[in-house]
Order: sequence, then C-alpha cells, then structure tokens
Amino acid sequence: MHLTNFGKKQTRRLVVCAFALALLLMASPNLVVRGAQNTDRDRAFQLLREGKFADAQQILEKLAVEKPSDGDVQFGLGFAILATSTNIQEEAARRQARVRSRNLLLRAKELGVQDDYKDLLESSLASIAPDGGEMTKFSNSAEAEKAMREGEAAFTREEYDKAIEAYQRALTLDPKLYLAAVFLGDMYFQKKQIDKAGEWYGRAIAIDPNRETAHRYWSDVLLKNSQMDESRAQAIEAIIAEPYNPTAYNGLVQWAKMNKVSINHPKIDQPPSSMRSSTDNNQTTITIDPKTFPKEGAPHYWAFYDLTRSAYPAKFKSEFPNEQTYRHSLKEEASALRVVAEMLANDLKSGKLKTVDDESLANLLKLYQADMIEPYVLFARADAGISKDYEGYRTANREKLKRYWSEVVIAGK
Repeated sequence: MHLTNFGKKQTRRLVVCAFALALLLMASPNLVVRGAQNTDRDRAFQLLREGKFADAQQILEKLAVEKPSDGDVQFGLGFAILATSTNIQEEAARRQARVRSRNLLLRAKELGVQDDYKDLLESSLASIAPDGGEMTKFSNSAEAEKAMREGEAAFTREEYDKAIEAYQRALTLDPKLYLAAVFLGDMYFQKKQIDKAGEWYGRAIAIDPNRETAHRYWSDVLLKNSQMDESRAQAIEAIIAEPYNPTAYNGLVQWAKMNKVSINHPKIDQPPSSMRSSTDNNQTTITIDPKTFPKEGAPHYWAFYDLTRSAYPAKFKSEFPNEQTYRHSLKEEASALRVVAEMLANDLKSGKLKTVDDESLANLLKLYQADMIEPYVLFARADAGISKDYEGYRTANREKLKRYWSEVVIAGK
C-alpha cells in the first residue's frame, strides 16, 4: 500500500513508547526468539515486554559489550536506560543517563534494527534532547506535570496502582490532559482489565478525537482480544484523526495482517500533461499543440484533467479569498478528476463509449459513482497544499471519510 504522508509527530513520551514496545513484542513473539544460543538476549527482550526495565538493563549491558555491532541489542539497552532514568531523582544524573540512552539509540539507528523497531526507535530519540533534557511537557500545570512524572516513574517500577493514582490526580488537576487518560488505559491494560482500559481510551478520545494515539492503542487491545470489527473501527478512526502521521496507520496494518486482507487505495495513473499554462494577474494562458492533443482513448480523457488544472490558478483567489498565495487545493484536484469522470459517465450513457477498459479510468469512475473522489484525494493524492483542506473537510464529512476506508480501501468491502 502506498500512502503519502507529510511529517511525523516529533515527540512521544516514555510511557507511550514503553506501551508501544509491549504491544509490539506481544504481537510479534518471533522478534525475540533467536534460538538456544541467544537465551540471555531472549530473556532481556522478554523482560522489556513485561516492563521490567532494570532487570532487562542488567542483561543488555553485558550483551552490548559482547555484541557491539548488534543494532537490536543497542536499541534494547538504550530503551531500558531511558525507562529507568525516570527513577533517578538527581537532575544531572538523570540527564546523563538520558544522554547515554540517546547515544545508544543513535548507534542502533546507525547499525540498523528490525523494521518492527524503527518507528519506536525514532519516537524514543525524538523524546530526548541532545543534552538529555525533556523535549516537551505534559501540562502547563506544575502540579499536573509532577503527577504525570510520578506516574511514569511508578510505571517503570511496575507499580501500576500507584501509576493509576498519579495519572488520575493529574487528570483531576488538568481535565484536558489527553495523555493522562491514555496512560490510564495503558495501566489497566497492563493489569489485564480490558474493559477498564477501553473506558479510559474512550475518555481520551472524548478529550480529543483528532489525536490518533488512543484510537490506535484501543484498536491494538481489541485486536488482541479478537474483537475484529471493533478493532478495525478504531484503526480507521486513528487514520481519520491524523492521516498525515505515519504512525496512525499501524493499527490498520496490523488488523489487515491478522485478518489476511489487503489495504490499497484505487490505482489511478495518468499520462504526462499534454499542455502548458501560465497565470499572470488572474489571466491564464494555456498552450496546446493541436497536433499532439489526444483525440481518443485514455489520454483524451486525461487531457481534460490537465485543462481543468491549468485554468484553475486564475480562479484560486475567488475560491480562497483569505489566502494570498496560490496553492494546490482539494477543490482543484477533485474538480479536475470529476471532469474526467463525468465525461466518462456521459459517454457511457450516450453510447459513445461501450465500456471503460482502462483500469485507472475505471477506478476513477467507481469513485465518482460512490461520491468518494474527495476522500481519495485527501488520503491518496494529498500534498502540502491539499492537506491544508483536510480538517475543514473532516468536520463536515467524517462519516464519509470512514466509509472510504471501510468500503474502498479494505479489500472486498
């Protein structure tokens, strides 16, 4: 599946990373099973999965010396040190540990790690400043921030009830603290109280439905609990929340693997443009060579996509009066695709065209008939300009965006 993305969330806190690692290792036990000769290594990653970071660190310290070129071991040790650093009270020592963690993670990145670890490696690195400081804070409330840090430290000690108490206190102090609710869901998942975990993920979603983390974590938990329909729904919600964040797609990818289905946007390819255009003072000049203008077949229809787009910059100011500079927009791209689809539909209706044999044109016609051109553009053709239109479209068309994934992208739907 090819999905175009525009940038990543640059920070994710320790508990989010740790919970992601636990989910990853539980979902992929073969990642840590290497054979009898690697018993210590297997045990270390098992301890990481169980949240026993200090115990894992002891083993990984030895392995890192024995296997200095093993990227996975460097990653595991760096992650374990990052986790245990939350229990270091003295700031200078805590920063020193975090700097060491960062260096180990950078070394792991240089050596290479398994594909399954790459996103988590980047997330962990993004949470550590070069000097070992914290990249972001949870809350502007000092007391809520303190409670969150207490919760993090309790989590790394496997004191889940104390962590729950701390996160609940933080949420009371700052009722809009999204990650406090997410982390509460994580803690109840660790305690194997699935319904309680879902309740807290739901509360996080109520705080901010347009952040992907709670949707994705809840999807993972539901997947492991064999609640496939519910898992798919939350995986789709994660994408709707943050479609240009690569991590948002992980839930649906895992669901698809588990259910042995493919997820693909409709394939729509088109030939190079058959014309040139320029715009000056809202006047557009389009240059077309009559000798090369396509008269039939797929190139003929796509020529009208080119014509529509070539003329659009002159209309941009009237369509977007509050924007000073032209950009490629959802309206422009969808309009150009719709012109092609409408020509196809009209030619089929009149009998001028018997069938649509070209795969790309056939797929475009199906999108047009299902009224799914805009969702397709936002998810499969978005660039920096089009992505600016996403939030406004989502506000008015959230259900349609969800239907696009469930009815168009997921095979057989």
